[in-house]
Amino acid sequence: MKKVIIGFIAITAIIAIAYNILQAKRQAGELDFYQLLNYNSAQQNMDSPSENNNGLSNNKFDQAFGLESDKSNAQLSFPGILPEEKITGKKVLITTNKGDIEIELFADKAPKTVSNFVYLVENGFYNNLTFHRVVPDFVIQGGDPNGNGTGGPGYSFPDEPVVGEYTEGTVAMANAGPNTNGSQFFICLSDLQTLPKQYNLFGKITNGMNVVHSIAIGDRINSATVLNK
Repeated sequence: MKKVIIGFIAITAIIAIAYNILQAKRQAGELDFYQLLNYNSAQQNMDSPSENNNGLSNNKFDQAFGLESDKSNAQLSFPGILPEEKITGKKVLITTNKGDIEIELFADKAPKTVSNFVYLVENGFYNNLTFHRVVPDFVIQGGDPNGNGTGGPGYSFPDEPVVGEYTEGTVAMANAGPNTNGSQFFICLSDLQTLPKQYNLFGKITNGMNVVHSIAIGDRINSATVLNK
């Protein structure tokens, strides 16, 4: 009986140590996209730009670590493709606590995504939200009302064909799988040639890339405004 108890204690201790190591690595951002390129191909890349809106978990680790499902209650709905004059020749000015970022919108390449982004900006959705994820030399990610990667606008919209490459300064939508785009977006911090073309690409930073590189987890979007080019 004594041996059984000792064995049980040893197993419990090993499990606890393993859990703490995984937690530490996860929080430190060590489980990044590049490590996971060779991870189980049947599992979605855990640290590719993703969101858990609509209660969808983007990986088994999220389930294991107990990330919550979508808690956003925004009374919004996907606007569809807005009139051409609302989305063509537009840019968005994002004012953060670190400085200003200008995004040129590609309405001709991603009309649904640009329409959605303009709609959310004009409704003040992004005001006072944070950048909840920063992976050096990879991406910064924001647009989650929950601030932890689980939130969205209360709806999702379809994927669009990706036209172009994920180069430094590219702006694209995060998702939790096919046709689960919502409000979370990411900005590439470098040229990501290995990133699969499954994230709606809808814009490019035209001013403020130095600000983008200075963003840290928890930095805030003070406001977002649609402007003419």
